[in-house]
Amino acid sequence: MPDKTEPPKIGIKYCGGCKPGYNRVKLVEQMQLRLEGKVRFLPAKSEGISLILAIQGCPTACADLSAFKQHTIWSIKSPEDAEKLIARIECLLAK
Repeated sequence: MPDKTEPPKIGIKYCGGCKPGYNRVKLVEQMQLRLEGKVRFLPAKSEGISLILAIQGCPTACADLSAFKQHTIWSIKSPEDAEKLIARIECLLAK
């Protein structure tokens, strides 16, 4: 069970990057800055992950996520999706 004093851990899983429509790594870096201290971004296979964030480079969203079936998975297919996720995380953590 995750430590309640630590921020939730979000596992990052990138797609293969065959047709990225935006800079996926830069987007995650920006999300990390905006959510600093609220959540921790870690590699998807890390221990104690609360959910998986699938960073998909395009709307096809073809990353293989079968190894993460036991987790909640949120997909980001665009910078706009990232904004929605940030707002949702901030809302959930405010409760």
